[in-house]
Amino acid sequence: MRKIACLLCCIAISGCAPDVYIKDGATQAEFNQDQGSCQMYVISGVAPVQPVYVPPTYTATTTGSATYTQIGNFGYANGTATTTVTPDYSGQAMSNLGAAIGTAIERREAMRACMASRGYTLQTGSNKAVPVAARAPAGPSVPQPTASDTAAYAAKMAAYADYNQCVSAHQSDPAVCHKP
Repeated sequence: MRKIACLLCCIAISGCAPDVYIKDGATQAEFNQDQGSCQMYVISGVAPVQPVYVPPTYTATTTGSATYTQIGNFGYANGTATTTVTPDYSGQAMSNLGAAIGTAIERREAMRACMASRGYTLQTGSNKAVPVAARAPAGPSVPQPTASDTAAYAAKMAAYADYNQCVSAHQSDPAVCHKP
C-alpha cells in the first residue's frame, strides 16, 4: 500500500510544474484576461472527481494467558483472553487521493484546451512551443466575455469594495450598510 501511495505522490508532484503559454503579439494584460477567464471557466465548469467509498478493513488481535492447576487426579484451568479490533482506513485515504489527482488532471486539461481556443501554445520543458490542441483533448467551446460582462463584473467588484468600506467605517452598526 505504501508503494502505491509513493507512486501516486510522485506522479502528482511531476505534474505540478506550471504551464507556460505563448501567443505572438499578446500583451501581458491580454494574457491576464484570457488566463483569468479560462480559470473561471475551469473552476465553474469542471466538476471534481468523486472518490469511491472503500470500507475499512479490520485487524483482530487476541492475547491471553492461562494457568492450569492440578489437585490430585483432577485439574482445572483458569485464564483470560483479550481481543482488540483495529480499523484500517487507508483504502479510503487512497481513494480520496486518487480523486484529488483526477480532478487536478481534468482541470489542467480543460485549462489547456481553453487557452488553445484563444490562440495560445503550450511551452514544454524543452523550450519548444507545441500547439496545445495537439496535447489537450478538444474541450467545449469557451464563451468569450462581452463588454457588458466585463462592465457588470467591474460594477460588482466596486459594490463589494464600497460595502467593505462601509462596514469598516460603521463597525458598531454594520446594518446601515445593507441596501435593499
